[in-house]
Amino acid sequence: MRKLKTIVLTGIAFSAIVLSATAQLPKKGGASDKKGKHHIEIKINGLKDSKLMLGYYFDTSKYVMDTVPVNKDGVAVFKGDSLIYPGVYIAILPDLTNFDFLIDRNSQEFKVETSKSDLWGGLKFANSAVNSNFLDYQKYMKSKQEEVTSIQQKYKDRMSDPEAQRLMSEELKKVDRDVKSKWEEIRTTEKGSMLSVLVSLVQSPNIPDFNIPENTPKRDSIRWARGYNYQKNHYWDNIDLNDSRLLRTPIFASRLKNYFTNILIQAPDSLKPEVERFIAKTAANKDVYQYCISYLLNHFNKSNIMSHDDVFVFIAEKYYLSGKAPWANKELIDKLQDRVTKLKPNLIGKIAPNLVMESETGEYYALEQVKAKYTVLYFWEPDCSHCMKETPKLYELYNKVKDKGVKVYAVCTQYKKDEWTKAIAEKGYDWINVWDANYNSNFRSLYDITSTPTLYLLDKDKKILAKRISVETLEQILNEINK
Repeated sequence: MRKLKTIVLTGIAFSAIVLSATAQLPKKGGASDKKGKHHIEIKINGLKDSKLMLGYYFDTSKYVMDTVPVNKDGVAVFKGDSLIYPGVYIAILPDLTNFDFLIDRNSQEFKVETSKSDLWGGLKFANSAVNSNFLDYQKYMKSKQEEVTSIQQKYKDRMSDPEAQRLMSEELKKVDRDVKSKWEEIRTTEKGSMLSVLVSLVQSPNIPDFNIPENTPKRDSIRWARGYNYQKNHYWDNIDLNDSRLLRTPIFASRLKNYFTNILIQAPDSLKPEVERFIAKTAANKDVYQYCISYLLNHFNKSNIMSHDDVFVFIAEKYYLSGKAPWANKELIDKLQDRVTKLKPNLIGKIAPNLVMESETGEYYALEQVKAKYTVLYFWEPDCSHCMKETPKLYELYNKVKDKGVKVYAVCTQYKKDEWTKAIAEKGYDWINVWDANYNSNFRSLYDITSTPTLYLLDKDKKILAKRISVETLEQILNEINK
């Protein structure tokens, strides 16, 4: 399998902890284990004595499966003694212009013809009804998009007129109804085909009008809750999550991301049961099951939402560390176990692990003994360049909020006492200053301290409200909760 770097789409990115849990292809390249053969003849008029690449979609990228010569008549043949994994494939010319076509389960011997000067406009298929229908569908959708553009153009100078807005809305709704009707037609006439798989992926649930009486208390909240639950529960309707053909489309990954990013409430207590419910629907197909678990592990690992590490820990424990991810090797399992061990003590909503540390005067202070409405737990180093910028800002904020029940428990993470006490004295940091000369407190593991500065916000009971935030974000949170 060779990745086509020049036309690659954005792939899954990973956070600083790189986990070898990326979803793997069922097999390297495109050939499957199923008996049969594939013979795809592609003729491109105007192209000769050259090469043609066969690519496919997986996750959010495009990959090259094979490269074959183009003869003097513009003909290239991709053939083999096994079936190819069904999906959306790409014919890629030397100049990287390309067009998509479908390879389905049992229709892998067909001909394609087009022109180099007009790849899409001149495209036609022989012995492949699914591709002929796919082409018709693409042309239909193009005509509908042009219709939408035309409607918007017609009314663009009358948008301040309520009647014009109403007429435009009605015309656009008609186009929408036409498209949905076409989708239903294809799902019926093409049932079981690769084209029906694609159409199912672009359809979204039609949220009904719940007819809530006007005088109902909290009517808008009730409507929102019913709409949310309906969309959540019906988002995967008409999509067979045990169909591995989903994986070879340019749509499935984006639909998966949309569901877990935009459709669902982003709180761990909402996400974790939905992860489990969704994964259960994929269990009958090992390839889809593997892809989805791997995708979601990485999705929540790299998320910028601070509470999502709770979901990451849930997936790691539920599937990988429990032995339900047979593709994961020992190296990956060990990495995940180490990461989970470091994250679990400091998840949002948990009581912060207690620390007992020495002050600059030799006294010992326990974190749990700090009596404050809010406690800022701050890990820093005097000679850290970023700390030199952030610590004065935190001290300035501290002086604004200390009379509102906010205290700072500032942990020096290095072992040079003279430098630490000098910095405290020079800057006048009169909050609670502590350090751990012999590392008896295990603070690095308990709070996952891999860099400084690192800031946690705790409530009066020492429950973690926020972590790894900037001073600016801390100020915003304090302003919001003190309103």
